[in-house]
Amino acid sequence: MRTRLLAVCLAAAPVLGLAPGCAQPDISRHHLFRPADRFDVEWDSSEFDATRPAAFDIRNDRGSVWIEVDDKLDVPRIDVRLSWDRADWHGDWPHHDSGAVISAEVSNPPVGQGGGVVTIDGSLVEGAPESAFIDIRVRTPRCDGIRVINDGGPIVMVGVGGAITAENGGVTGKGGRIELRTSQPITAPLALVTAKGPVSAVIGPGGEGTIRLDTQDGDASFETMYGGVHSVRPGAGTYTAVWNESTNPIIARSGDGDCHIQVKPNAEMFSVADDWVALFKD
Repeated sequence: MRTRLLAVCLAAAPVLGLAPGCAQPDISRHHLFRPADRFDVEWDSSEFDATRPAAFDIRNDRGSVWIEVDDKLDVPRIDVRLSWDRADWHGDWPHHDSGAVISAEVSNPPVGQGGGVVTIDGSLVEGAPESAFIDIRVRTPRCDGIRVINDGGPIVMVGVGGAITAENGGVTGKGGRIELRTSQPITAPLALVTAKGPVSAVIGPGGEGTIRLDTQDGDASFETMYGGVHSVRPGAGTYTAVWNESTNPIIARSGDGDCHIQVKPNAEMFSVADDWVALFKD
């Protein structure tokens, strides 16, 4: 069965084919021709146990978050950059890596009582200019649940699973794009909410849920050829439906951007092109 309200605007470009020069405005306005410092995050990654489920709780005071699953890794890798407008630089900021505070830690319950949680927090120090911006990139061998709280920039999640929550702009209202791409079936709650910017998700077959898409100024659509969809109720900036007879909540909401969810195999291979690759090039 196929259900569709409006054409989905995701670009079907393979991730490996992203060109660094192809940039979305929410990324490029923060990074092109800006100075940037790479931050080393001191944390004990040896506490991470890839044989047990692992969830992530990531907060970023002002910036962006990118997390992707890479099964070639044994432990998560955390890469952080701090950028700012050249005009805002002065002798006291940033100085000796004091422009931001980045922390990361792993908490593990006793064996048999669930998986561990990796908590990552990024915040700017007092005196940081308005243009200061923290980019957090996480590559991890697994992600079995995630919560991201961000402000003022994009959130990108690739290959993650379990319960997924992404909130953008809840503090300042600046928001930013949210993009989810995962081949894992969505059978746990999913909530993608931003104050401003588009919300796009490409998810794998086998999921289920009660779908609710809302935007104050944009289009809303859900597209699938996998499973049954009924109780479809499209409206102006809204879309509700029941997918595969489930009450599992699947929510996407934006203050001023489109909200699109698309079900496809190999979901990680679909993306909106941006310059993340150039920003974090090793």
